[in-house]
Amino acid sequence: MALFNYNYAKFIWTFPIETEDISYATAITLCEKINKLDKEELPLKLLDKNNQLLAILLRNEGKLNKAAELMNTIYNNQYQNACFNEACQAALDLGAIYRELTWFDKALELYTNYPVEFVTDLQLKNRLYMNTGIIYK
Repeated sequence: MALFNYNYAKFIWTFPIETEDISYATAITLCEKINKLDKEELPLKLLDKNNQLLAILLRNEGKLNKAAELMNTIYNNQYQNACFNEACQAALDLGAIYRELTWFDKALELYTNYPVEFVTDLQLKNRLYMNTGIIYK
């Protein structure tokens, strides 16, 4: 059931129905349902992906502080588990939220302190460098 809820929420995020105002609210509800399940029975990767989607949805709803808190947790989980590409994506998302909150120093610290040598995805590396340059601009 958790996987179905996650996939349906991701579908709503990816292909929103323009005439339906509750699309993102429905997706947020689905993600929150997953978080109410027994976390011991769910794979950590599914929980992180669900929470990452939830943080993005909350960001789009304007709930930036909650989104930043959630994305920071995801970033720390992935970094501590040596999932460096996933952690880099979370760092990029978290930095974008920080920039929207006008916390440029936090975003810059996050981007410059990330160990780029562990990232194998060149696109993520380039985005990390580009986002650092955007702050300096």
